[in-house]
Amino acid sequence: GTFSAHLDLLYARMNFARSDPRFTLWVVFFLALWESNKQMKQLQSPKARALFDPSSKDCLAFNPLDASQLETVLKNAGLRKSRSLISNAMFASFWSAMNAAANTSNSNSRGLKPGNAKERGVPGLAGTVAFASSGPVNTDGFVAPPLR
Repeated sequence: GTFSAHLDLLYARMNFARSDPRFTLWVVFFLALWESNKQMKQLQSPKARALFDPSSKDCLAFNPLDASQLETVLKNAGLRKSRSLISNAMFASFWSAMNAAANTSNSNSRGLKPGNAKERGVPGLAGTVAFASSGPVNTDGFVAPPLR
């Protein structure tokens, strides 16, 4: 029934987050960003709620994108400006951390090709899971959302 489906989704999301250091960082970052800022006016629009609310099938936490795709999605939702919820410094720091996670010994780049999340049967995931960055980034002034 419904309870079983909800548990299946929970376990699929947990397995996804644990499958690679980049996915762990991705999930924790976007869930913490939502939890720490969900009362902000910027996150109350239907577009923003769909991107950040974990109950949404489109939640970014479970639908990883590459840097250019993420930039476009956030700009279209009005959340990606030089001084906004996701500032230039935060965006750069996030991708710097993603690059560092990619270089950890536990990272398995074979598992991060487009479509693999869907192929692994993870419901609610876009399947576009290749991570990229546009080069070196400046991380000065970045403050991560607090984890609770």
